[in-house]
Amino acid sequence: QVRARARDILGNYGVVYATKTFLYDTGAPVSTVTYPSNGGAVNTLPITLAGTSSDPGNSLVSQVRLYLRRDDGWYWDSSNWVPGEEWLPANPVGGNLDNWTKDTGNAFAGQDGVRFHVWTNARDNALNQEGYQKRATFVYDVTRPTCSVAYPYDNGYVSAAGKPYGNAYDPPNG
Repeated sequence: QVRARARDILGNYGVVYATKTFLYDTGAPVSTVTYPSNGGAVNTLPITLAGTSSDPGNSLVSQVRLYLRRDDGWYWDSSNWVPGEEWLPANPVGGNLDNWTKDTGNAFAGQDGVRFHVWTNARDNALNQEGYQKRATFVYDVTRPTCSVAYPYDNGYVSAAGKPYGNAYDPPNG
């Protein structure tokens, strides 16, 4: 709290005090991604990104921004994949950004087997920023793996020494 009182050159003091109360906050807020999980895979649409944020300095988080980037370096701008960085605003859950979400629209349409990265950046009411950091990497995977039995042959016979074997395949990143 700051209180001020005026005094003129002759030494007379003003009767009214000016008072301002404020919070001194030099700590950066922190944000995380909770869905999709880092290193995970997602196989359903739509995908809504989710996360949390907090401010250890208690001035409250005022903004969370994020980047959604494909492995090839293109960024989602809420409607298209573009070559340059495009930040997206997170939406508060329950009136504040302690928990946040971001609808990704049709970002994942036609993106089967692609790896994605999410960066976040929180800002508090004292204008402290944490800086963009990669919080999650995940794969969008809707292709089912395949498998086959190579031995024994269909309707064939197996001796006591025969060992069944086969093959399985899941596309890269799947």
